[in-house]
Amino acid sequence: IMGSLLVASLFGDFCGGNQGIKSRKSVGKGGVNSPNSLNSGHIISIVNPAMMTTTHILIGAALSSRPRFKPYQIVLAWLGGFAPDLSIFIMVGYSRFVEIGEAGLWRYPDGLYWQQPWQFFSAVSNSFPMWITICLLAYFAFAKIASLRTLGLGVLIFSTAALAHISVDFFTHARDAHVQFWPFSDWRFNSPISYYDPEFYGKIVATLEIFLGLGLISYLFLQFKNWPVRMVAVLCGIPYLLSVWFIATGAVH
Repeated sequence: IMGSLLVASLFGDFCGGNQGIKSRKSVGKGGVNSPNSLNSGHIISIVNPAMMTTTHILIGAALSSRPRFKPYQIVLAWLGGFAPDLSIFIMVGYSRFVEIGEAGLWRYPDGLYWQQPWQFFSAVSNSFPMWITICLLAYFAFAKIASLRTLGLGVLIFSTAALAHISVDFFTHARDAHVQFWPFSDWRFNSPISYYDPEFYGKIVATLEIFLGLGLISYLFLQFKNWPVRMVAVLCGIPYLLSVWFIATGAVH
């Protein structure tokens, strides 16, 4: 399962990341198809092909799993770190099937990413109210209902990893911010920093993320003694090493 998750992450990072987004000037506020601010007139350079899914998975694994956990509980932490991005991966896979190019995938406002049902799926999977509610219910089941203790712990592990994922997204998405307070609001927080856009400190964030990712891999390798987890953690280093190579060779800027 973890191997399949890694393959999916690499596929998304290098085949379907936020590449070549054509930006246009925003009109109006609100609505799931109306980000609050998009500047006009250029293609956003790619500076961070590794972020974010691999890093999200590693953060979820580091925060929500422990060496003493059973194997399936460890897997739940890794899956939880991935879960909010699932709709994006499905969308990217669909775009390959129907042969939609990168420009047709991410371009605002007519790119596939900005259309329904993908905006709805993204809003649901990145919803703070939803994941917080799941966390609270899972904790209640774990702490108060003996017959649901195991189930509650499993859901709690999964949902806390997902909550960590969307919390990082909240502060690192600028032009492409998610609707994160569904179903109560379609408001988006356009962060002043971006994980990839050089106009919003993307180069700095990309560099910091490489160190973060490699640090998390080292932490997981030292914490977990079983080799399947160690092997998957080491393989997660591939996107960061490729990022260093892309930046060093000028393949991205």
